[in-house]
Amino acid sequence: MEGDIEGFFDHIAFPWLEQHIPMPQRLLSTWLRSGFWDRGTLYPTTAGVPQGGILSPVISNMVLDGLEDVVHGGHWHRRVHQINYVRWADDFIVTANSREVLEHTVLPAVNAFLAARGVRLSPHKTIMPPRAQGCDFLGQTVRKHGRPNGKPAKLQITPSKASVQAITAKIKALCRRAAGATPAQLIDTLHPLLRGWANYHRHSICSATFAHLDSFVWRRLYRWAKLRHPNKTGRWITERYFPHQPGTSWRFTDPTTGQQLLRIQAAVKPQRHIKVKREANPFDPHWETDFQERDRLVALKTTSALRAKLLQQQTGRCPICRQIIQGEEPVELHHRDGVHQNNRRENLVLLHPNCHRQVHYAPDSTTTMPRPSRGVGHA
Repeated sequence: MEGDIEGFFDHIAFPWLEQHIPMPQRLLSTWLRSGFWDRGTLYPTTAGVPQGGILSPVISNMVLDGLEDVVHGGHWHRRVHQINYVRWADDFIVTANSREVLEHTVLPAVNAFLAARGVRLSPHKTIMPPRAQGCDFLGQTVRKHGRPNGKPAKLQITPSKASVQAITAKIKALCRRAAGATPAQLIDTLHPLLRGWANYHRHSICSATFAHLDSFVWRRLYRWAKLRHPNKTGRWITERYFPHQPGTSWRFTDPTTGQQLLRIQAAVKPQRHIKVKREANPFDPHWETDFQERDRLVALKTTSALRAKLLQQQTGRCPICRQIIQGEEPVELHHRDGVHQNNRRENLVLLHPNCHRQVHYAPDSTTTMPRPSRGVGHA
């Protein structure tokens, strides 16, 4: 069941908020009923919270807190009917092993839970497709494909068709508007768009989609160059805007500065998301060790092969300060014996820049770097 709450931010009931939000009631009531100005006219507010406001995300999450327990209906009920629940803001999906459970048990419980808060599910956007058909959730298609020979179905999450169509339409529009722009300006326009979209979808099955998008971008940029130089041949355009060596890919390049447009298939590597435990709280010291371990695993997955091997030997920590090395954190390569030509893995160690300076310029103030033992990274 893909649930969508109809006008969620606009219809939250004030009485429920005033009774259940843990803050001074007088202050909350004044803020809720303060109204809003539009073109010099003051309009009253009788329900809902401003979407995009500072407090709205916190209030919306507190309004929907407890929906997960209502959907599950107890440990036994959840286990027998294989009920799972995922929510992001006011959108959520619920899976079960039969449509009857969703229609006759889960849906009435959700409607009763939302009615007390003054909102309801949208009858047109709330659907119950079979898992083999799947559904789109937050720009990604969640589908469970069947397999032959009685094997259990396999869950696959891929970028949705609508999301791909939206990004390609935006790239097409940007290339059209950049008809008179320089190649460097076009690259600066497309870079954040491509990288942001790819980073959002990199946790799904996205390799084929990234390759398709790279091909689409190449065709649009070749068309942009052809319209810019209508009297030039294709060979002249490729030599000017797509210089490459034999065996390398054709990348759009600014002929003046040499700046190149990224290929998302090479720049953004797919990686599986490491889940956060339901009860984990990053502000609770009790969970500090769990989050450090998760940061270590993320760093191992997001780095290059050499960096991952070295981090594995160091158990993900800097040997000097003993702090976790984050995935995107800058590090420097240190040679234990001081011989920079000796690049054996046993002679290399990754250090924070400040720790590296301490080793070279203040050796007396640092402790001796412990050499990691074999197999520590696999413990």
